[in-house]
Amino acid sequence: MKLRTYLIAPTLCALVGFANGCGGDDDDSNQPKAGQAGMTAAAGTAGISGGESAGTSSVAGTGGSAGSSAGSGTAGTSAAGTAGTSTGTDGGQSGMGGAGGDDGNGNEAGAGSCEDGKCTFDCSAEGSCSNHIDCPPGYDCEVSCGDNACAGGVSCGDETHACTLNCSGQTSCGGQLKCGGDGPCNVNCNGLRSCRGGITGGSGESINIHCNAQGSCSGTVEGSSHNVTVDCNGQNSCSGTVNCSADQCTVNCNGQNACDTIHCNTGNANGACP
Repeated sequence: MKLRTYLIAPTLCALVGFANGCGGDDDDSNQPKAGQAGMTAAAGTAGISGGESAGTSSVAGTGGSAGSSAGSGTAGTSAAGTAGTSTGTDGGQSGMGGAGGDDGNGNEAGAGSCEDGKCTFDCSAEGSCSNHIDCPPGYDCEVSCGDNACAGGVSCGDETHACTLNCSGQTSCGGQLKCGGDGPCNVNCNGLRSCRGGITGGSGESINIHCNAQGSCSGTVEGSSHNVTVDCNGQNSCSGTVNCSADQCTVNCNGQNACDTIHCNTGNANGACP
């Protein structure tokens, strides 16, 4: 009988022990447990963003506090809150900028510099010198025109000395060019489709017109002087009318499809002059 009692007691203890615990009154606090997961900390509160009055920039909002990290469990989130916006709700309007000054590259009539007997107009900036340029009397004059520049034209008057017009930019010298004065007048049309506004005038010494670029000198080209030379070297250059009235006229149509109509009123015709 002792043996049966010994076997039953442990068995009952085992069965009951699953529910109530057998062999001791250890409570839950004495049993080792897995560490609880740390609470994920809430993100910090965003800073206040509104400015108090119009035109006054507000102070940046204070960043939220970082979340607390957890203990033995998973670490809590520790990111700080988003900083507040610093711009006022109704920020004042910024002042209007002052109007820009006039272009100093001869965009206004009369611009340029004169020294040592020569006036120079630098119109090399794109689209500059949109107004007409009159070379002042008593000086040599040189005008240099960049892309789309000198749209208003250029004139060397009767009292100008030597006159040099450089139309180097694409579609430069869209306005009429006028030779004049007691010295030589040299017109250099080197830009694509340059000098399309026509060339005219007279000179006491000579007129030399060089239409070197494709499509250059598409307007009427005419000159009256002791000696007039027109070189149509560019493809399709001098597609308008060329008129020469001089003691000696020379018209050279060297470019492909250059020259259309030529009139030479002279006792000494050269080149393509009829």
